[in-house]
Amino acid sequence: MMPQANPETRSAMLTASQQRISLLSTDIEKIRKCTSAANTSAENIRMTARVLDNLTSPATDHSAKLQAAARNLLEVYKKINDARDKLDTVDECKPAIDGLYKRAVEMQNSVLDRERNRKLMTQQEKSGHHLFGHDEEEEEDGRDDLAVASMLVHGSTVIDEDMLDDARLRMIQLRGAFLYFDERKDRMHNSSVRMDDIHKLYQRGLKGICILINIKLTEAGSSVSLKSSSSSIGKETAKEARTRLTTALAKHKLEEVIGDYETRLPFNKSNLAELRANFKCLGDTQFNPNVSTLGASSPPNDKNVKTRSLTKILNTNLKTGYMHLDTYAKSRKPEAFKAFDNYITELGKERKEELVGNVKTSVAEMEARDVVRGVEHAIVILIGEKQIFQSIVAPEGVHGYKDGDFSQKYRLALSSSFSHIAGCVVERLIRYLETTFHKQSKASVGNISASAAAAAAGLRILDGVRILGPTLSKYCDLTDKKKGMKKTAESEEAAQLCIELHRNCVKGCHKALEHFVKQISEDPLTGANYRPPDGGVARVSKQVVEAIRLISRYSSAYKSVTKRRALPWDPHTGEESGDLDSFMKYIISKYCKTIDDKAVQYRKESGFISKGKSHLFVVLNTSFMLESLRPVKKSRYLRMDSEDEDDYKLTKSWFKDKLGKKLESEKEEYLDIWGNLCIHLTPLEKLNNDKDLFKALKIRFGGFNEDFCKIYFSHNQLRIPDDNLRRNFLTSIRERFLNQYSTFYDQYSKVPFSKRKMGDYLKYPPTKVESMVNGLFVVSLTE
Repeated sequence: MMPQANPETRSAMLTASQQRISLLSTDIEKIRKCTSAANTSAENIRMTARVLDNLTSPATDHSAKLQAAARNLLEVYKKINDARDKLDTVDECKPAIDGLYKRAVEMQNSVLDRERNRKLMTQQEKSGHHLFGHDEEEEEDGRDDLAVASMLVHGSTVIDEDMLDDARLRMIQLRGAFLYFDERKDRMHNSSVRMDDIHKLYQRGLKGICILINIKLTEAGSSVSLKSSSSSIGKETAKEARTRLTTALAKHKLEEVIGDYETRLPFNKSNLAELRANFKCLGDTQFNPNVSTLGASSPPNDKNVKTRSLTKILNTNLKTGYMHLDTYAKSRKPEAFKAFDNYITELGKERKEELVGNVKTSVAEMEARDVVRGVEHAIVILIGEKQIFQSIVAPEGVHGYKDGDFSQKYRLALSSSFSHIAGCVVERLIRYLETTFHKQSKASVGNISASAAAAAAGLRILDGVRILGPTLSKYCDLTDKKKGMKKTAESEEAAQLCIELHRNCVKGCHKALEHFVKQISEDPLTGANYRPPDGGVARVSKQVVEAIRLISRYSSAYKSVTKRRALPWDPHTGEESGDLDSFMKYIISKYCKTIDDKAVQYRKESGFISKGKSHLFVVLNTSFMLESLRPVKKSRYLRMDSEDEDDYKLTKSWFKDKLGKKLESEKEEYLDIWGNLCIHLTPLEKLNNDKDLFKALKIRFGGFNEDFCKIYFSHNQLRIPDDNLRRNFLTSIRERFLNQYSTFYDQYSKVPFSKRKMGDYLKYPPTKVESMVNGLFVVSLTE
């Protein structure tokens, strides 16, 4: 336990603590008073700050508004200056554009005057006199005028490069001004008026530049020129042409071997640079006052749309919505057409010269060869025109630019512009092909050989179109299928015409084949030229053999016809259609029907010979067909790559069976005529007396002699040119009656059945009969 404190000590301790507590309380009170005073001061300061803030805020807002107003004033001033510049654009650009347009029109008039003078001089030369005499000074003046006109077109006398560059720059300024007012037409009251002024001036400049483009492109001339090295294409056979083209296609060098002409770029560097600059200036810009929606103005995209007439294509101007592209198509279309049309005229002249003294090649074959040459020349022209188009209009190609450079609408317009040019060439080719088919069809009426030559010519044309068609179509189209571009009727015009070319070719071949078969069926039954008086080989047999050999060269082309069109002898199309063998079978059946009809006409003739002549006629003609078309050494069809195109052979069993059975049947019918002699040669039965025997022998020998003379002296007029067939016939004739006659003669010639006319009854001993029979059907040297 702790000891208890002293009371005094405890009292002292309490007094000191209370003093400290009291002091502490006093200090706390002082702090409280200070805090209260500080709070009061802070509140006063806040109130003062609030009052000051209310006084300074309006001044700050007014200052910001003043700064914004200053900026707005600067922007308005700038826009006013821009608007003033745009308003002055028409006045600034008008002199340069008007000057360009005026000079361009002068150049155009100069070119037109020169063209009229050229036509007038041509007419005067054709008429053989001149209206203004032949003074040498006048002729020199005329040459000077032409030279001046040429300078106006090709030189820089009228429009120099600086003037043209200035005009192009002004066109760009007009486009910018038009876009400026177009964006503000809702806010600026006079925007529409200014836009109309700009539109009129821009149109004037656009027409001026398009006139220059037209002059340059027209004066450039053709895109092809005659090859420096001579070509043998004009003398090629169908096989040689096919080999040349297929080999070049396999090596991807078709462009190097086709045609008699080659491509050229008909511009010098300055003209090319000028044309490029013009098209770049008028290219696919954001503003073009003449632009219209291409899709809305185009006819519906119908794959089976009928092609327009050639006159309409030539005389109709393209409307893509871009005047410079329309001008390009208008300028180059006549040049491309003229290049092809002149070539067709050259081919006609060559044919006339070739026909003199040429009996080996038919006219139809020459025309077919020239049509294929026309297809080749069309490809060369399109290659040349495409090179010009890409060099001037689209140096990097229609799809060579970035997506932002050309709009889809402008790409379609580019394709339509070139397709319009190519379509004119292809349309002229189609008309040339149709004219050839029509001419050959008209010339082959009533003539099997001509109709067969026309059918073979049509197949040769189709063979060439099959090989060259894809290449022709490729150079007609500028659209990119890989990029999935939508196409219009204008952009597909030339490609559709290529399809129409193939379709018309198939149609022409179809008609030619039907016409050929019809000529066989309708071959006249009377007349020495159609039915030989001696019952020999008819002309129709030789014509059918020649026709089969001609048509057999084009098995692939024939298959192209049957795949697309049903034929009377082959109603199926597509892969189920028949091949050339089915057509040969039909030809032979029609031929056999014609031969049978001719044989019937022989039976209608008077005389004992008519029946035998009828049967022998059928035998000779069927034998001729068998020997001409039946393989001798080895069985094979003559294929397209065969070494001998003129020795086609039918190896199918139906051919031998049909004609072989017909030959044997008619042969038996003919031999039965000789076999009828055996009715006089049957052994005699035992008679009652010699008188009856003698009488029967007189009847037998007399009847035999009479019938034998009728047969022999009538059939002795008949001829069998084939030695093997003749020997075979004579052997068969002897076997029919001669052995039996020899036996009968040897047995009864010893019987004295006649006292006074025994020599008459026995005047034809077997040896003499055999000798007479062996002399039948001989063809004399004169025959």
